[in-house]
Amino acid sequence: MPRCSYTHETFFKYSLSAYPHDISNEYDISNQCWISDVGNFGSKESPEYRCVLHAPQDKDPIDRTDWRIAARKSKQSEKLRALLDEWSADNKSYERNYFRNAFVLPGLNCGAINLSGNNFSEGIIFDFAIFSGDVTFSSSTFNADSSFKSVVFKGNVGFDSSTFDRDACFDSAIFSKDVSFKSVTFNNNAVFGDATFGKFACFNSAIFSGHADFDSATFSDPIDFKSAIFRGRATFEYALITNIVDFESASFNGDTIFASTVFSYGAFFKSTTFIGYTTFSSATFNHETLFLNTTFDSTTIFQDCRFKFAPQFHNAKLHQDTDFRGAKFEDKTSYYAPAAYRTLKLAMGKVQSRKEEANFFAYEQESLRHQNDTPPSVKISSALYSMLSDYGRNFVRPLGWLLGITSGFMLLYSVLLKIDVKPIEQYPFVIQFTIEQVVRPFNIWTTKGAEKISTMIDGNILLFQSIATVQSLLSITIITLFLLAVRRHFKLS
Repeated sequence: MPRCSYTHETFFKYSLSAYPHDISNEYDISNQCWISDVGNFGSKESPEYRCVLHAPQDKDPIDRTDWRIAARKSKQSEKLRALLDEWSADNKSYERNYFRNAFVLPGLNCGAINLSGNNFSEGIIFDFAIFSGDVTFSSSTFNADSSFKSVVFKGNVGFDSSTFDRDACFDSAIFSKDVSFKSVTFNNNAVFGDATFGKFACFNSAIFSGHADFDSATFSDPIDFKSAIFRGRATFEYALITNIVDFESASFNGDTIFASTVFSYGAFFKSTTFIGYTTFSSATFNHETLFLNTTFDSTTIFQDCRFKFAPQFHNAKLHQDTDFRGAKFEDKTSYYAPAAYRTLKLAMGKVQSRKEEANFFAYEQESLRHQNDTPPSVKISSALYSMLSDYGRNFVRPLGWLLGITSGFMLLYSVLLKIDVKPIEQYPFVIQFTIEQVVRPFNIWTTKGAEKISTMIDGNILLFQSIATVQSLLSITIITLFLLAVRRHFKLS
């Protein structure tokens, strides 16, 4: 009897444990499809036998009028359901589990199918399949490993309230329309690495007991992870999320990895709990980012992150080992930026992370300069503080300013004195006089100081006194900023 000629390595991989299993069957140890209900898609001289589930999408069989392209989708769904029913009944006839077989049918083509409420006692292997219609597995139980690797779902997909007792693999799967895993329980690993979600994806109230792997997944429409529970490791490394993602009230109990993840739109982590090690290192947040009422109970890494909008951590509980080194905060103009940075400043102060506290203080002050209701005097003072010492974060910069200003006044004094004294007498006096305004400010207003300058000029000394006073005031200000910056940098508490 002819047999479907479709081949795939997955058949060989499961050849000794797949349905139907017959040790006398020559196809048992092969990579050939096991279905014998076939049609000829070739010619009489060169037949090409295929089952309806592996039929070429653009050809009609020469011997099966009921399998023509127009009617094939419904036939495919009927055939797949019939095969699954036969497989399930066959497995139920065995009292011992080691006689039961997995259902292995990679590369199949099928239209819409509803398999809700089924109990799949053994493994389901649908790798590289194409489902062209809506697929529903809601309220089903998968007792063994289930694999939908590289499956293309062209219609809506529903797994609501289903239970996967063993590994569930959707690696590289493509979900072209809405997909729902609402209230699904994954009792072991759930693999969605490199998967593509073209429309709305719902994982609301889902439970992930093993490793939840979404590494390098692509999400094009909103994603709902509200109230999801991640009991094991959760990884979204290199994931591309181009729409809103909502983790409100979700719980991450194991290590959580969002390293190099791209959040192109809103990222909402409201009332979310992170219990284990958590990293967002090198992640990119291109839109609104909310960590409102969020709790971080262990080491949290935001190193080298990029926030295009000021992240909001209001009422969040940050762990003392929270790292923002190298993070870039680009938003200094939005109306909520000052409050966002003030919250992070207070949070870093609470855990005595002084360097990061200083950074968020600087971001807050810079943001206030761009607010319309900030008084001009405050804006000017803030700009000067930034220019002279980078808001107290740089204690070398004030020394540079002091040297530059001192040199400038020395030059000014030289120009003013050049008319009245000979060059050979001018420079030692100018150097001494300039330095004196730094180390002995306002000394020129004393009787001794006034007498000293009067011996060098013939005119009114009031101009020199006024200029020297300005120099002293600037020097005092800069030295004060230097001391404050040093104290901020090295203080213990």
